[in-house]
Amino acid sequence: MTVLCAVCYDFARKQNGVWPFVDKPAQVLRSCAENFGAAPRTISWWQRATYFRSRRPEWAAADDIQAHFRQYRQMLERGRVTWGCTVQANHRLFEEGPQDGPGEVVYVRDPARPVDLVELHRVARQLYSIKGTQQPDPLFEQLSSYLTNEKVRVFGLPVPALISPRVPCAISTTYFNRRHLPNGILSVRTYPILVAREEPWTVTVLPSRYWPEELRAHWCSRAPARKFQKR
Repeated sequence: MTVLCAVCYDFARKQNGVWPFVDKPAQVLRSCAENFGAAPRTISWWQRATYFRSRRPEWAAADDIQAHFRQYRQMLERGRVTWGCTVQANHRLFEEGPQDGPGEVVYVRDPARPVDLVELHRVARQLYSIKGTQQPDPLFEQLSSYLTNEKVRVFGLPVPALISPRVPCAISTTYFNRRHLPNGILSVRTYPILVAREEPWTVTVLPSRYWPEELRAHWCSRAPARKFQKR
């Protein structure tokens, strides 16, 4: 353990976040929202059939993740833009390949609350640390069981206040579309997302075509965070 001065601590805090965007999350989101357009948005049939198309796997027909696909168009047309952070995701998404896949994303529930990217990272890491552990608290045991199972789907599941005391957060299962990632790989844990405005509280990655160029470049320069893979 090393004691750091305030300046060094702030530098380390930024380095552990999504540098260089940790100090301007609202500005980056505002740019994303302006690029994508205000809701309600008009998504043409051609756009839905090409770039926005989300390929539903065969296994989804008998899986609760179908809620994500049912809400997909609504998310594109009316979803709010905010930051999401990967709690865990299918291991194939951390390397090149043709397959899309599911994962769990944590985000701030209240649209009016500013998002601290370092705090969101901390919440995601703490959630992941619960996976595969035995918890005396029933709520934490539910979280551990859900993350360990990897086939349980949740949409807008509140994060316990003990994990996220500063701002209310929630977790939702998503389905990552490689076409919407700058390099087709989950290279960075934090990214802009669209959150449905009604239940179920599904989320999807905001297509990277609408990200600022500096965010896309940062994404492509980073190695995948392999620690947060599903089996």
